[in-house]
Amino acid sequence: MVVAITPDGVLIRDTGVGMSPDRVAEMYQPFVRGEGRRRGGHGVGLTIVRRLSDRFGWPVTIGSQPGVGTSVEIRFPSARVESLEA
Repeated sequence: MVVAITPDGVLIRDTGVGMSPDRVAEMYQPFVRGEGRRRGGHGVGLTIVRRLSDRFGWPVTIGSQPGVGTSVEIRFPSARVESLEA
């Protein structure tokens, strides 16, 4: 799994089992989990992400291919980069 922080967003990418387009369309629904799930989880993560993104205008995109993996990108269009140095 790769998590990349960019100046205007976050990208999460894995090389897992991937999902069909029909399954990707369901991923924002409560309690829906990805195919081939190996570990715990309750299927509420992307539901929360969607609610926050709708409220604050953060575009979210999910791309996936069965047998290849999945990527999720959350963009923060009005974000600005500031240094946290004291």
